[in-house]
Amino acid sequence: MHLLNLLILPLLPLLTTAQTEPSTPPTPTPTTLQTVISAAAGPAIAAAAAAPSPTQPGIAANCNAFHLVSSGETCTTIAAAAGISLANFYAWNPSVGTGCDTLWLGYYVCTGVSPTSTRPATSTTATAVATPSPTQSGMVGNCGAFYLVATGDTCTTIAQKEGVSVQNIISWNPAVGTGCTNLWWGYYICVGTL
Repeated sequence: MHLLNLLILPLLPLLTTAQTEPSTPPTPTPTTLQTVISAAAGPAIAAAAAAPSPTQPGIAANCNAFHLVSSGETCTTIAAAAGISLANFYAWNPSVGTGCDTLWLGYYVCTGVSPTSTRPATSTTATAVATPSPTQSGMVGNCGAFYLVATGDTCTTIAQKEGVSVQNIISWNPAVGTGCTNLWWGYYICVGTL
């Protein structure tokens, strides 16, 4: 028994050290986490994983730039500081309301989006893209990307999904009306030009 104690006692500090956990567990840095996610699942998921918290509800799913709302800021001042149009700001942050009356202090809002893959690929050598049917009347002739309007869609939700402004949707599809009150579900509208 004495011999066994002589063999185990010198190893006891090593066993104790190997079994104790560090006082503060290591945490992955956002850059490391984003790199791992990007390699495994693509940039869209990485952008979502890198989103700060808390965010205003309903921000664009493909948001890749954020702004923390401070006291005294308005949608107009945030959009101007980010170098984006107010229309894009509203499209990417629909829960702030059309008059910016529900902008939440201390929450992040979206100030930029990454391109989405929902648009059909266009070729630089192509002069025209086949137009699907049916389309809402008055669509621009140089349309290169289309969207099939579904029940519940609005110009704002379509703009968010397609990464374009509400003003562009209205100008490319004048039949929807200036307030986008004449959007027909089951019809294609233009969401990008050549």
